[in-house]
Amino acid sequence: MTVLKYEYNPGLVLEKVRKLLDVRLAAADDTVRTAEWLACFSNDAMIWRNGNASNGRTEIEGMIANSWDNVASRDHRPAKIFAFDKDSLDVMIDGTTVYNWQDGSSKTGIWACRVVFKEVGGALKISDYHVVFF
Repeated sequence: MTVLKYEYNPGLVLEKVRKLLDVRLAAADDTVRTAEWLACFSNDAMIWRNGNASNGRTEIEGMIANSWDNVASRDHRPAKIFAFDKDSLDVMIDGTTVYNWQDGSSKTGIWACRVVFKEVGGALKISDYHVVFF
């Protein structure tokens, strides 16, 4: 599993939040881990990517598949997780992603996202994910 290095305040960011984010971010960089990536989200989750919405698991699964269009590989590099308060299930993350395109070129993109979590059947899931790429 990819080891992600980022800053966070352990007094504010819950361990279960951090662990789920680690899985989600690492799975996003591996085409064979699509099911693992999808499992991070609740059935009724919503993802907003630069204003485009994917509602529910079926649309999110399609968004995940489309995210690999023209991409040979990518590497998400979160920089910092910010919690809104102690034990919050609502966090902000900023970071970069290095994209290696199928034509051999590459680009580093900057992003920020807000992630809301909820408990579903005793398991933590992402219910709302808003990400903006710069």
